[in-house]
Amino acid sequence: NIPGVSTGDLDISQAYITLKELFYAPLTLRVGAQPIVWGRGFILGSNLLGSVILGGGDDRNAAIAANEYTDFTAFDAIRATLDLSNLGGLNLPLTAEYVYIKGDENKIGRHDDVNIQGVNFSSELDAWNSELEAYYLNKRDKTTAPTGSSVETGSVNTIGMRGSASPIEGSYLYGELAYQYG
Repeated sequence: NIPGVSTGDLDISQAYITLKELFYAPLTLRVGAQPIVWGRGFILGSNLLGSVILGGGDDRNAAIAANEYTDFTAFDAIRATLDLSNLGGLNLPLTAEYVYIKGDENKIGRHDDVNIQGVNFSSELDAWNSELEAYYLNKRDKTTAPTGSSVETGSVNTIGMRGSASPIEGSYLYGELAYQYG
């Protein structure tokens, strides 16, 4: 027995299934609790703070407690990745990705959940060992009114772009710009 830890619980960090070449060669589908990081995690990355530090509010370090560094950083999601490298014979390493994330499942059978959907286009270029990325993300939060009907309480949209390069050996340049509205 570990003091303060319930031995009757089982927590799973990641559990997903990957279906490669689904329907045709360049499509890969991944379903389950999985890590999803776009870019360096500026907009979509670790699910650590929202689900592990309970009751911490805006205090990311939980005031007196040590920082949380567990591996519980996965999202419950469906992720479709399409490799567009040979699109039109361009030989450009382009990848398109769609994600549907169940952020918060409230009452089962009611439409009162928090869902996140988005698309990401990314490419890695040989010039200066660089990467480019553009994305759109929508977070839709619904809540149930006291009458039981579903009421939408908010939708936040984010569009952004990211780039990184290593023009000189030993150097690294990185920049990301995002705009939120809604």
